[in-house]
Amino acid sequence: MDSMDQLWLSAPGLALRLWPEGTPGWQLNPAGATWSAQRQLAASHWDALAARLRESLATGATNGHAGLGLPGTQLRWTAVPMSEGWLVWGVAEAEPVASAEAGGSLSDRLALVQEFGRIAVWEYEFATESHRWDAHMYRLMGFDPAEGEPSSEQALQHVHPEDLEALLADYARFAQATGRYETRYRLRMPTGQVKHIYAWCEVKAGADGRPERMTGVLIDETESANRLRATEASAAQWVRAVDLAAVALWRLDLVTQHGHFSDWGYRMLGMDPDSDFTIDELRELIHPDDRAAVLRAAEEAMACDRVVDVDARYRHIDGSYRHLYTRRVAERDEQGRVIALSGVTIDMTDQIAERERAQAYAQRIDRVTNAAGVGIWSVDIETHAIEWNEQMYRLYGWPREQPPPHNDVWLNQLVHPEDREIARSHRPIVGTGPQGLHAEFRIVRPNGAVRWVASWSRREVLGGRDLAFGVNLDITNLQRAQTELRQTQERARLATESAGIGTWERDLRTGRAKWDAQMYRLRGLPVGPETPPDDMRYAAYHPDDLERINRNKARVGHEGDTYENEFRVILPDGSIRWLATRGLVQRDAHGEPERMLGVTWDVTERRSAEQALRDKAAAEQASQAKSQFLARMSHELRTPLNAVLGFAQLLGNDPDDVPSPSQRQRVDRIHSAGLHLLALIDDVLDLATIESDALPLANEAVSLQASLDDVMQWTQLQATHSGVSIHAQPMPGWVRADPRRVRQILSNLLSNAIKYNRHHGDVWVSAQQGVHQGQAAWTLSVRDSGRGLSPEQQGQLFQPFNRLGAERGAIQGTGIGLAIVHHLVRLMGGEVAVSSELGKGSEFRVTLPAEVAPQVSDHAPLSGFHADLYEPSAAARLKLLYIEDNPVNVLLVQELIAMRRDVELSIAVDGLSGVAMACAGLHQVVLVDMQLPDIDGFEVLRRLRAEPALARSSIVALSANAMPEDVNRALQAGFDDYWTKPIDFHAFLRALTALVEAHAAS
Repeated sequence: MDSMDQLWLSAPGLALRLWPEGTPGWQLNPAGATWSAQRQLAASHWDALAARLRESLATGATNGHAGLGLPGTQLRWTAVPMSEGWLVWGVAEAEPVASAEAGGSLSDRLALVQEFGRIAVWEYEFATESHRWDAHMYRLMGFDPAEGEPSSEQALQHVHPEDLEALLADYARFAQATGRYETRYRLRMPTGQVKHIYAWCEVKAGADGRPERMTGVLIDETESANRLRATEASAAQWVRAVDLAAVALWRLDLVTQHGHFSDWGYRMLGMDPDSDFTIDELRELIHPDDRAAVLRAAEEAMACDRVVDVDARYRHIDGSYRHLYTRRVAERDEQGRVIALSGVTIDMTDQIAERERAQAYAQRIDRVTNAAGVGIWSVDIETHAIEWNEQMYRLYGWPREQPPPHNDVWLNQLVHPEDREIARSHRPIVGTGPQGLHAEFRIVRPNGAVRWVASWSRREVLGGRDLAFGVNLDITNLQRAQTELRQTQERARLATESAGIGTWERDLRTGRAKWDAQMYRLRGLPVGPETPPDDMRYAAYHPDDLERINRNKARVGHEGDTYENEFRVILPDGSIRWLATRGLVQRDAHGEPERMLGVTWDVTERRSAEQALRDKAAAEQASQAKSQFLARMSHELRTPLNAVLGFAQLLGNDPDDVPSPSQRQRVDRIHSAGLHLLALIDDVLDLATIESDALPLANEAVSLQASLDDVMQWTQLQATHSGVSIHAQPMPGWVRADPRRVRQILSNLLSNAIKYNRHHGDVWVSAQQGVHQGQAAWTLSVRDSGRGLSPEQQGQLFQPFNRLGAERGAIQGTGIGLAIVHHLVRLMGGEVAVSSELGKGSEFRVTLPAEVAPQVSDHAPLSGFHADLYEPSAAARLKLLYIEDNPVNVLLVQELIAMRRDVELSIAVDGLSGVAMACAGLHQVVLVDMQLPDIDGFEVLRRLRAEPALARSSIVALSANAMPEDVNRALQAGFDDYWTKPIDFHAFLRALTALVEAHAAS
């Protein structure tokens, strides 16, 4: 701290240190802080004043008036420049009075500042070489005012000879140009006293612009200099003492990001004491494994006001690592911001490497007991004088400004009430002779915090004085860790017991075993000496596992140090349980197996679950095989059915060769039998798909009326042939479902209602709006006047392939239609209900979630052949290529396409030739069979899509593979549509018409 700092900080008047914009901004001296507190001023008032002062100083002003925003806080201020910023002297202005009184008050206060601050003012004229002194100048320079103003030569005689030449050079330099200057020198008084002077002056120009006079201020820094020298000497002595104790002092400046060590600190790492290093460079010296701990310690110290310790390794200049124990604390500015970390470091390398040298270690620890957190106390038995080191105050939270508490206060106020008896018997302040005592007890700090303390004490007569002394250590964390360890052990014991885990131990030399209680429980045995484990363990083993158990035990210790086994035991009640055991071999000093420790637990449920998984996998494999078989069978059956149904439709609907009535009847029977067979195949496939949860369902708005209209076209002929009347009420409702599956449900229910009705019977179809599971729904009802069902039959109604005795009659069926209905309704979020009475009929009710009707319906009811399906669409003509290797299928499509004059058909018998023909002929539509003799349909698709000339062509799969996964796979691969065999002539021709129109439009 320089003299100016000491001056303004110790001055009795208000002074404000003002820095440029930034940190810290401003600082009040103690007198100013007292003045501010008396007027209840906040930091924000001074922030505002500092801003206004900076604005005034920026304009060149060095004095003026300013206020802090509260009554009685007006200041008259004068600013003096410093090496960084300004020093602003302030005088509080009283309430408005006469100017003479105000001027007198200011003069008095300024005189007081000069008197108390040892400040003198002088002025020197360059032209006349004359000077003027104020009254304080004479006293400061050691002259008598009564003898008149001394000459410059006389004044210079009082300058210390060692400083005279430098002072003359400074003033000669100051006189060369206007400006403000400062210097320091010493005065030697006639009495022999030496004064330290700080001189500040300002050179001002005359009218001609040249230096005219010099005005200056002398400040007596003698007391400050003496104190500084004493402080420096004391600090140097303290540093030497610290170096002798091998303790390094250091400071990390967080503003400049540089670090500073005492000489011993540089010596610890073998560094040059004159070297400069940054904080990042210091961190690079930390061992990588310890770097995170040091950074955490720094962050912890910056976040609190406590001392934070850490032990870490630092790299010496010779490449080795030194174990350094460091303590750090944060330094903060007046705003509370952390500006530095300072601390001490002790090199613990030798202590760690040579623990056997206990005496040397103890001496080193004795030097750093305070830094290491060791509390030391002593009591003079005769005088009752008590001494505590700093750590004792910290440990007990006792105020540092108070003397250590007497024994009674310590015992009754600081020791935990439950531990006072332990502490009382521990204190060696009664009796005589050496006593060494140790105890652990709790203390209660004045703030209520409870800490655990370990105390060692002794009483001896040293140097003729009877002393009791000892050390205290804070072991709260250790006690907490021990408590947690005990709790962990207890939890482990409870966990193993509750989890059914038994622990065991076996002597590998004698074969004797020890069990805990759970080991007996795992075998259903009573716990007690009458059932020793050596006698009971072999009796419980399952005979089929005994040989494997003995073989595994024989290998223990010879083929590794771990033992694992799973085996069965037979409980006294005859039940069988699976147990798993794990063990670890322990060896003696010679490496020989000595004993084995292990655990055993019940794994019966896991074994059962594994078996269940194996069973499930087998079932899934069987289901997959079944699905593959059904898919293959479907393909093989659909291929000949394609010819049967296709040619039957051609025969029955050929406009050029109309069959006779008898021929038409025979063709209809062929077609009906084929449709029945196809329905059986579709039902079996649907049932297999539903049971495997692989059935894809659409989720859209479906009109009940449109669905009924479609189904009625299919079932009305059946009803007419059976002599059954269908009474269908209008159905305005819409449901959220799959439209195809809704028609399938209606078809099954209506078909059953017709098949199982009486001759001239009736079927009623209706729909009602209601609520299902709290949501709006529609219930579709199909009621018949047929034979009805008994309660027993109703209980088996939805079982697949169960026709409830109808298989012995003449009515055709498979018994899977209602099972499919039941599954479909469930998958679409609805339910099926039935009510029936023998001889009176049955009613089936299907409830599905309601849906709001869309604005426009694109529904077109299915129908039979129409003439427009054969008529050309305008003048459009479509080039179609059919890639198929089956001659019957080719012939059928040729016959069907022959009815359309607007379609030009080409045939390819394999995939490669089909791709070539499509590219050469630029066909607008390509029908692809999925199973070809050379490449499959997916490869055909890939090659066709790769041809730019076919980018606008429609590629449609035509296959007997009708499984949903086959359809989805093809569509996802990029086919525009997927048509199944047997070919539905109506759907085929409608789709063909749509393709003709689409390509004509494009």
